[in-house]
Amino acid sequence: MLCQMLYLLLTKDDGKPESVMAQMGYGMNAAVLSDLMLAGRIELTDEKRPRVLVLDEGPCTDPLLAAALAKLAKKHGKRLESVVTISNLCDIRLVTDSLASAGIVEYGERGFFGLGKERAVVLKPELEAQIRASLRAAIHGEKEPELEDVTLLSILQGLDLAPKVLAMELAPLNRKQAKERIKYLAQNSPTGDAVGKAVAAMNTVLMTTVIMPGIAGGSV
Repeated sequence: MLCQMLYLLLTKDDGKPESVMAQMGYGMNAAVLSDLMLAGRIELTDEKRPRVLVLDEGPCTDPLLAAALAKLAKKHGKRLESVVTISNLCDIRLVTDSLASAGIVEYGERGFFGLGKERAVVLKPELEAQIRASLRAAIHGEKEPELEDVTLLSILQGLDLAPKVLAMELAPLNRKQAKERIKYLAQNSPTGDAVGKAVAAMNTVLMTTVIMPGIAGGSV
């Protein structure tokens, strides 16, 4: 899922975040919203400032998506910039649990002198390496970008973290060139079915208006 991919990009192999926790939280929320859209559980209204509509509140087999969906049920019709700031909408512990079950990470020592949360230490870096290789190829036109590539790039750009998190993948593009390239990919990404088109539309909104302004304070 996109939230698993983004988690690996936003954390170091020792489990420490690449960015401040607020940025990471908003980014993970955006990723789980994309996952729910791909699962056909939510959609966005066709507005400049879209609202999030819950389409299906039925049972969900994935614990991560089920937890997010339960929170969204109470926010039906709220604007995207407000929804993306919901505290712990994407439960990062459930993300790391799923990665641990797959053998990608394992829980290590607790931070903050043994009083903090257990860190999820990467066991198999191959998955993140594959994600980064795919993003680099998409950025430099070496392959047709997939919806997942464009969504991850859009979220990172919206957080203003793409130059930091993807420094090697973006090279030799400078900051301005990288921003323009990601914008182009978001506006010209493959869409496929109606769900794909909806996610592509959200990518453009997330990248240009939502995540960073949302940090300052979203509206309902």
